[in-house]
Amino acid sequence: ARKAAKARAVAAAAVPSVVPSSVETANALRLGAPKPKMTGPRMMDEIIEARAWAEKMAEKAAAMPTTQGRGRGRARGGAAKLASKRSRQVLAAFSAAPEPPVLPPRTNP
Repeated sequence: ARKAAKARAVAAAAVPSVVPSSVETANALRLGAPKPKMTGPRMMDEIIEARAWAEKMAEKAAAMPTTQGRGRGRARGGAAKLASKRSRQVLAAFSAAPEPPVLPPRTNP
């Protein structure tokens, strides 16, 4: 039984675990870890990486089939929805020319 348990432990240890490809990736995976200081060479590397990623995404977008429509989850363009009666009244009152106030007649006591 002891040899079987030891054999299982050795077999489990032989299975490769998911290991990041670089130390920087490993540091980025740690939560709460401070980001490394941005230096000139690091900035140039990030710019090059961002450009490569943008080109890759542009190629994927160009390869996608084009469809008609306005995108996912949006309705087709049609007739504009008419404003409600109340909305039309409010807009008309707002755009109307100002009128002088109507005061009640004065009564002398």
